[in-house]
Amino acid sequence: LLSPVGLATRLLRGSFAAWAAGAFLFAAAFGALANSLEDAFADIPELAGLIAVDLEDMTTSFASALLSFLMVAPLVFSVSAVLRLRGEEDTGRVEQLLVTGSSRPGLLARWLAVVAVQTVLITAAVGLGTGLGVWAGTGDAGWIWELTIAAFAYLPAIALAAAIAAALFGLAPQIAALAWAPVVWAAVVLYLGELLNLPEWAADLSPLTHVALVPGSDLEAAPLVLMGLFAAALAVAGFVGFRRRDVGSA
Repeated sequence: LLSPVGLATRLLRGSFAAWAAGAFLFAAAFGALANSLEDAFADIPELAGLIAVDLEDMTTSFASALLSFLMVAPLVFSVSAVLRLRGEEDTGRVEQLLVTGSSRPGLLARWLAVVAVQTVLITAAVGLGTGLGVWAGTGDAGWIWELTIAAFAYLPAIALAAAIAAALFGLAPQIAALAWAPVVWAAVVLYLGELLNLPEWAADLSPLTHVALVPGSDLEAAPLVLMGLFAAALAVAGFVGFRRRDVGSA
C-alpha cells in the first residue's frame, strides 16, 4: 500500500476478480449453445435479424458475434478502473501518495499499467471462456485457441475508451464521468443497433464497431492501428493535464 502499484492492485482486485470470473462463466455458458444453433434458428427465424450470423457457417458466425457482445465486460472494467483514480483523488489518497515521493506521471503511469494488465487478462478470460464453451458444444478443441487469440483484436478499441477516461481525468476531472458515454453507446450499438436500425455514422461512433467480427471475418489492421494511435495521444494528454492541474477534491 506504500506504492501506486500496490494501491491500485489492492483497490482494483475485487472488481477485477468479479469481472474476470463473471465474463468467463458467462462466455462459457453461452458458447456451449453452439450445439443447438440449427434448432434455434429453425424455431425462431427472427434471430438471424438480431444476431449477425451466417446461416451457412453458423458456428463461426455465432462465436464471432458472441465474442463481440462480451467485450463490453473488459470495456466497462477498464473505464471504471481508470476513473477509480479520480475517486481516490477525492478521498485525498492521491495527495498522500504524492507526498511520499511518487511523481504525478509515475503515479498515473503505474495506475494505468495495473489497469492495462487486468484488462488484458479479462479480455483473455472472455476469449478463453467463449472457446471452451464452443468446444463443449461442438467437440472441436481448436475453438479454444482460436477465440482466445481473436479476443485480443478488441484491445485497441478498449484502450481507446480507457484513454478517453485518462484524458478527462487529467484535463477536466470535474467531468471525468463523461468517459462513460462511449461505453454506453458501444453497448447500445452492440445490443440494440440492429433493432434500432441505426445509421452507419451513428454505429461508427462506437470503437467496437471498427473491429472486424473475428474469427468469422478477416482482421483489418488499419482501424486497430488508428485506434491505438488515438489512444496513445489521449493518454499523453491525460499525463500532461494531470501534471499541470491542481490535485485535490475540488
